[in-house]
Amino acid sequence: MFGFSLTKLVFTIIAVVIVWQGFKWLGRKSDVSVGGGNATKKAEKSSAKAAKANVEEMVKCDVCGTFVAPDVKSCGRDDCPFSG
Repeated sequence: MFGFSLTKLVFTIIAVVIVWQGFKWLGRKSDVSVGGGNATKKAEKSSAKAAKANVEEMVKCDVCGTFVAPDVKSCGRDDCPFSG
């Protein structure tokens, strides 16, 4: 009655795969209807590229330890090594 048979095992595996694929399909369907699908992902990627374009490399001041832009003339301290 509770023994394992090949038929029961195959049926269980098929049922699990069908349920799993059904949840994946419903998830994709809800992503497309709610978020716009690929259009939303493309917009996120382009905004990430725009944010990355605004990034500026900074260098650490040896005196005070703060980070300043490399083209700055002074951080405001008298003993600043960036004073121009």
